[in-house]
Amino acid sequence: MQKIAVESLTLYFDAEEREAAGWVRQACERSARLLREQWGLAAPKDCRVYIMTSWLDFAFRSAPWLWKMLLALTLPLWAFRIRKLWPLAGGWAQSYGRRRTVGVKPPRLLQLADRRMGERIFIEEGTLDEKVQRITCHELTH
Repeated sequence: MQKIAVESLTLYFDAEEREAAGWVRQACERSARLLREQWGLAAPKDCRVYIMTSWLDFAFRSAPWLWKMLLALTLPLWAFRIRKLWPLAGGWAQSYGRRRTVGVKPPRLLQLADRRMGERIFIEEGTLDEKVQRITCHELTH
């Protein structure tokens, strides 16, 4: 897994997701700047953004070590719900104590997503790259 420092965040991604990481990086830079300039908000000290290609991989890669053990022990209690939400979600925000994490799907996975609910609730985006950037901004705002 590769990582890049972006503003006060850290962006993690697999090498094959380099292009998606570029879009997410731009969104992180703009979002962090907007939150700081408009509302005086800074990102938490331990804030990580992941290009997520699987719900299980994101949960375990983003969690601190002690949380990984808790997640593994409780997996049967939450896995079914998360697996059901995976096709619908473009991104997730998750807190593990003081660590804040954001997961954003790359465009190739957004293309496969079930868009019916999103089309009823949200404004239609032009391209998948724009959608990745909007999802990143949305999740960082959480």
